[in-house]
Parts: sequence; C-alpha cells; structure tokens
Amino acid sequence: MEPSDIVKASVESVLPTAKRLMQIAGTPGAAIAIIHNGKHIHSEYIGYRDQELKLSVTEATIFPCASLTKAVISVAMAICVECGKLGWDTPIKDILPDFSTKSDILRNHITAVDCLSHRAGMQSSLYWLGSMNNVLVSKKTA
Repeated sequence: MEPSDIVKASVESVLPTAKRLMQIAGTPGAAIAIIHNGKHIHSEYIGYRDQELKLSVTEATIFPCASLTKAVISVAMAICVECGKLGWDTPIKDILPDFSTKSDILRNHITAVDCLSHRAGMQSSLYWLGSMNNVLVSKKTA
C-alpha cells in the first residue's frame, strides 16, 4: 500500500466524525488538504460553500478567516523566528513601520508577543463586525 493510500484511508476514516462535528457546530462546508514536503497528497471537500444554492465546496472555495488571524500570524511569526528573521520581542514598529498609536510608549515598545498575548494595551475592538468581517459601525461613530 502506497503512503498516499494510507493517508487517504486515514482521512476517510475521520470524515464521519468531521461531518457530525460540522453538523453540531452549524458549519456548512470544509476543505481538508494533506501536504507533505510540498507535495499534495490528498484533498477532501465536505458540504456546501453556499447552502441555499446547494453549491459544493471545491478546491477554489475561499473561506473567511474570522478569528483565526492570531493563529495564522502566530505560525508565521514562529517561522520567521525559527529562520532568524525576527524575534518574539521584535517591536511591532520594526515589523510594520507604518504602525502608529496615540502613545509613543506603546508605538516604541509593543512587541509581537505582546500583541499575540493580548497585553499590548490597545483597545480590544475599534469597530463592530458583521458577516464576512464587514465593518458595520466604527466605534468612533457609534
């Protein structure tokens, strides 16, 4: 049996559980891809990208990131730290030169780990989001 066949069988064995969890959570669709050493091994597409129109999830489906931003940025930072390009204590202003706040102390001293740990001293929400992360009302105008 080829390694790709083993991976496919493993993924297929968890599909019923994945579908049940999606049903419980109200998740209409998902995509699973297994990549090893840069090579695509297997993909599965579950459910719908549009429930009303019954359009299935495909490899071209784009999913909203929502609250996964911190997880994705954490992984990106870890890769940069491992490669020696950045450190966890690198000031945000060195990563994002246009970063600014009303406080020079915050601007000059906030680090990546501060932001990822919710201890940067910045407001937690500057706006209210609607579906698809559309800004409905900025808190400034509310």
